[in-house]
Amino acid sequence: MLCSLLRDEQIIFHAIETNTETRENWVVFETSTQKQYRLTFPGREMNLAKADQLIDQAQAFSSLWIVASGSLPVGIPDDIFGRMAEMANASGSRCVVDTSGAALKALKGKKCFLIKPNAGELGKLLGIEWLQKDDVPEAARQLIADQYAENIAVSMGAEGAWIVSTEESNFVAAPQVEKKSTVGAGDSMVAGMVYQLQKGGSLKEAIHFGVACGSAATMNEGTRLF
Repeated sequence: MLCSLLRDEQIIFHAIETNTETRENWVVFETSTQKQYRLTFPGREMNLAKADQLIDQAQAFSSLWIVASGSLPVGIPDDIFGRMAEMANASGSRCVVDTSGAALKALKGKKCFLIKPNAGELGKLLGIEWLQKDDVPEAARQLIADQYAENIAVSMGAEGAWIVSTEESNFVAAPQVEKKSTVGAGDSMVAGMVYQLQKGGSLKEAIHFGVACGSAATMNEGTRLF
């Protein structure tokens, strides 16, 4: 089903076949309160060999950029994104990872090119209950020192986002827009940043464009992107 949807959109893709259906998640929008509820399911267990196949085939493409994102299927080890980053570094690729929980924690020492935790995830990694906006650069540089990544983008929802490296830190406030759905906003932000970086843009240009793309995604209903 997923492959047929991609074909309908005329998107070039390469799929690794599995014996399990791709999971489906649900988003419920409550019109009386304007609140959105996400029902995210674990999906069926994935064969461990598929993880090795995924890394091998990603390496075969010799891509300049590799984006690894999302939560992991049951049965896939927490360190798969870390292994992807190691493969990218050895191959001369730049690996961008957007994940959370144990998969994010497993990136310690893997030195991705860029990771994108939100402020809560960043605090959790460092054992800090709540991070104020101005505390983010110092906290992000601790992750850089621990070799999670060379660059850290930290999303702060409606406030905006930081991008931090050892040399610089830039904050971009999110524009005020009519929010209809937050589905895909983080993915759109990552896509915008990578688009700018692969064009040779600076970190500052990347975070500006990323926040613009993420904000634009929230202006559409349901799962529609900008």
